[in-house]
Amino acid sequence: MAELLLTYHGVKHHHSYHSQDCGNKLYPSIFTDSKIASKIHCGRRKAEALIENVLAPHSLKLAVQDIGSTSFSIVTDASNKGNTKLLPVAVRYFNKDKGSCTYIIDFFEDADETSEAIANNLRSCLQNAGLIHNKIVAYGADNASVSSGKHKSVLVHLKRMLDLPNLVPRHCSAHIVHNTAKHGLKMLSYDVENLVIKVFSEFSSCAKNISELKEFLDFMETEYSEILCQVPTRFLTLFTAVDRLLKNWPALKSYFVSKGEETVSCAIWAFLSEQEEAVSDDDIITLPELYIYFVHNIMCQFNNTIKVLESDDIQVTELYAIFNKLRREIQIRQEQGFYGYKVTQFLKKLPPNEQNTFVGDAQRVYTRMLQYLEKWFDFSENSFYMLCAPLNLDEPLELDKLCALTANLEIQVDGDELFTEMCTLNDVLPTLKSLTNDAELTLCQEQQERHHRISVSEVWVEFFKHWEAPNLLKIVQHVLAIPPSNAFVERIFSVMKNLWTDERNRLQVDVVKAELFVHFNYKMTCAEFAGFLKTEAAKELVVAARKEQKYKSGEGMMSENVEENPQQEDPEQVETHVTLLGRSEGTVSWSPEHGKDGGYQHRPERQQGNQPGKNMGKSIQCEGDLKNLSKNMMHRRFSKGEGKNTCTECGKSFGRSLHLIIHRRTHTGQRPHKCLQCGKSFIDNPTLKIHERLHMGEKPYKCPDCGKSFRERPHLIGHQRIHTEAKTFICSQCGETLCNWSAFLRHERIHTGERSKPFNCLECGENFRDRSGLSRHQRIHTGEKPYHCLECGETFSRRSNLTRHQQVHTGERPYKCLKCGKSFSRRSTRSRHLRTHWGESE
Repeated sequence: MAELLLTYHGVKHHHSYHSQDCGNKLYPSIFTDSKIASKIHCGRRKAEALIENVLAPHSLKLAVQDIGSTSFSIVTDASNKGNTKLLPVAVRYFNKDKGSCTYIIDFFEDADETSEAIANNLRSCLQNAGLIHNKIVAYGADNASVSSGKHKSVLVHLKRMLDLPNLVPRHCSAHIVHNTAKHGLKMLSYDVENLVIKVFSEFSSCAKNISELKEFLDFMETEYSEILCQVPTRFLTLFTAVDRLLKNWPALKSYFVSKGEETVSCAIWAFLSEQEEAVSDDDIITLPELYIYFVHNIMCQFNNTIKVLESDDIQVTELYAIFNKLRREIQIRQEQGFYGYKVTQFLKKLPPNEQNTFVGDAQRVYTRMLQYLEKWFDFSENSFYMLCAPLNLDEPLELDKLCALTANLEIQVDGDELFTEMCTLNDVLPTLKSLTNDAELTLCQEQQERHHRISVSEVWVEFFKHWEAPNLLKIVQHVLAIPPSNAFVERIFSVMKNLWTDERNRLQVDVVKAELFVHFNYKMTCAEFAGFLKTEAAKELVVAARKEQKYKSGEGMMSENVEENPQQEDPEQVETHVTLLGRSEGTVSWSPEHGKDGGYQHRPERQQGNQPGKNMGKSIQCEGDLKNLSKNMMHRRFSKGEGKNTCTECGKSFGRSLHLIIHRRTHTGQRPHKCLQCGKSFIDNPTLKIHERLHMGEKPYKCPDCGKSFRERPHLIGHQRIHTEAKTFICSQCGETLCNWSAFLRHERIHTGERSKPFNCLECGENFRDRSGLSRHQRIHTGEKPYHCLECGETFSRRSNLTRHQQVHTGERPYKCLKCGKSFSRRSTRSRHLRTHWGESE
């Protein structure tokens, strides 16, 4: 639990793995009286395993469970990280207890930017998350034609692939506002955007220019503020850049005029040409300067609109009112000739010809803004946005408008029940809003700043909390699932840049994906997550973190040897053990002191540049374990990464294509090899042959020393250690030799005084000799049943129970009575039967 919490804390605050590892090593020194602190071993490898294979899948599982059968929309976007094209996939839905929710369900890399490739990837994302059969109501993306164009767009392909002819396209409303401002300001005679870019370039990389500018600012008793740049792809950064430009404008004018026309950019000098002889003061504003103040004023209105559209609480039901307000503001400015108070006052002081020039440009800006806004946003009375507007609850609902909305979205409701539910809502609407207001008043000041407006989602949650209204719920879940903008996925890119910094540029896409899952899908603070880990709901999360399965199979020495040595707890112990086994040709004397003090003397490969835990263990095995040349060559080729047969499901690689084909059956569940005796199926032919020996009683592997026979070769090899004394571990205390690692650990406890059953169940306190016994026992508390019958689907907590159960389907009766020849499926049943012959068990 402590390691999970520390890892969660690191992800939420973008800590590097090196800093986390360093902190973990300090805890035993800081908290000397804590047993937990001394046991924390969470280096980079373990932290990545916890994030990728425990926290991230659990966060997705919680999201999918929360969605259930609710309608949702899918939202995506694309961004470049160097030469890598990355696409996050998010879902949005309405939960009647929590309101509007948004989660990440995937984050994939794809160099193919075609609409069909993106649509195929989105379908795969939904399938992998188990959401392909849910009702998808909308597809949200930016305004690029590849996303929702009329021909061969992602939207068109999704409609065909998912059989969703009525899938609603949702353009990003914030992009519409961005582009409205950008297209409108192109009509100005003076390019203010270019001015901002040129001024920024003047001071972005030259310390001397900044120093000279600061001298002018000191003379004018003005505090220096950093010059900001305009990002063309995000046009509304122009407002903040112009705002900063105007704060420094008097000093900037003096600075550039002192430089002279020959050394100053033409784009900048165009705004200063009238001030070559004397710099104007605040009482005089020239015509070019009026354009700067005009852009600042109009962009302020657009910037305020963007802040509303990109807030977390905004709903599609509010879009019509927001865009209509923006359009009305532009219309009133155009009708009344208002260009900002300061501009209007100083405009009167200019010559008539300059007044006409400015007014003509400003009016054309307003006209073009209105044209673009009305082109891309539907203001008609029957538009989708107008139909959704009543659900914003600004006024009581009307049945005709609700029916028009359900007909447009093809939502099936009971008209009579809907009318009753609507009347109930209209009666309690004032009370609902007052309750929501009271809840706002109880928030602290910081929370009130974040919740300065009542969200319509909160009002609906309050209503469904007290009244049953299934028809209204169906409508609200459909409408509020539709994204009003692409703000959430764009926020994902912002967080991605924070965690994928230059210092952490070696992070793999899978690690970044997992961190984003944890960051966005868990809505808890670190303190809240600490409390969550102690609850019953988090038990499976803690159990998964404790298991070695959190390390991906087939990826390096640690995962391979965790499977071989399931009783070992720490990756460091696994690594030391494998190193000792690999470097030894005879017996190895090992003790706890040896492992702690002398363990690093066997690791010179690391200092020579080898990656820890990968090639070192495999190269050792190539020398000693592979007995014939062909196998050795194949293994070396695989170790060098020449094997190209990689499983697309889990990433595991194989030297031969046949091995990959067999491995894939573990994912698909295919078992083509069937036993003719009992009908049981197997994944490959060798496994079937071993099984058939059960029926034939064949035991081909015979021990040459004692004559005992075995059904499988590994069993014979394990047995022969008894005779050959091939014991690789020598106890430093008493000199006893032991043939395997687990036996050595159990023997060592005799000298250390540790109890013979060191593995303790946290639920009931029962002790166990090994970790596997504890894992089997814990299934009693967790209810986990990992073994599935492929015939009927029944699950079991133990493999032996599954084996006995399968005999019901196969008809197998391996236990035979020697007296009468009768056969039985269980040994205990045969024992009871024997009593009928001799009166006692066999």
